[in-house]
Amino acid sequence: MEKFCIGVASATLRFVSDVPLQEYFLRNKQFMEFFDPKFIKDDESITHTFTYIDTEENAGLKCGEHDITLRFPYQNLTKSNLIYLAYPLLEKQFAQMGLSSCHSACVCKNGEATLIIGEAGAGKTSLAVNLCQDYGFSLISNDMTLIGLDGDGIAAYGGTKFLNLRLLSVKNNMESLLYLFHNDIRDEWTNKITIMAQDVGIDTEYGVIPITNIVHVRLDDRENDLKVTAGDSWRNNFLLYQNLSSHIRGQAATFVDASGHPMGYVPSYETEETYLKRQELINRINACKGYYYINGSLTELLGFINSLYDGKEKGSTRFVVRRREN
Repeated sequence: MEKFCIGVASATLRFVSDVPLQEYFLRNKQFMEFFDPKFIKDDESITHTFTYIDTEENAGLKCGEHDITLRFPYQNLTKSNLIYLAYPLLEKQFAQMGLSSCHSACVCKNGEATLIIGEAGAGKTSLAVNLCQDYGFSLISNDMTLIGLDGDGIAAYGGTKFLNLRLLSVKNNMESLLYLFHNDIRDEWTNKITIMAQDVGIDTEYGVIPITNIVHVRLDDRENDLKVTAGDSWRNNFLLYQNLSSHIRGQAATFVDASGHPMGYVPSYETEETYLKRQELINRINACKGYYYINGSLTELLGFINSLYDGKEKGSTRFVVRRREN
């Protein structure tokens, strides 16, 4: 059997497999949601293990406190299936450290990060790309950021560096990247590509970086004025809890075979301890002085985020500031 180990932040994981996975993981890790993983030496300090056995006998999935074992015929699987089945063991360790996977983009300037959160299609990628290309920011993450407690503050501990680009969004908000698309029969909504940020000239950041600003965004070019409100609201709290809970509770992914059929039950690795740590993280986000809900055109949103770094007065020009977003 093949055996190798990875480290992500301070979490560690051992893979033991009947089929070779290490070379596949090495080639594809940059396009996977594993937050800048590194291969590490195997030793007794690594307590979490994913094991795959290629067999039809007693096929099924078994999950323990520190291990996940899959017995399943490989002809019905992909290597990606196997890699992602190990992810809950990483997320469990993240949660114990006060870290959470967050659907978001995150950019950095002058050593400080801005976390960009929002619902699907809210414009997170469009903002991140434009901030990096035109405003001197570098990319910590797009799509997924590992965030968590850091002393008395919040920090980004890593993130995915690939860009999922939809033709419609690129035409509307990232025209500099239109050259990446070629004519085909798909419409502008389903025509999507995935590229690495550095392949289009975007600088990337690694390491632990303090988050000083958090913006819950809604990009809407129909808005004539930028709407700015406090980030701490009922709706934003509801969405934030869903966002930070989905991976530890097993709601972010369905573990399926190559045909899309579920392979077995994966329990939540949530505990009261990890719940309380996540609530502390949410409380710190709400207490952050740089936490806003912003709604407006691409130009207005970019200008607002950049103003958090250059000291411009946020109540000037056409900004319309309200006390609370409900």
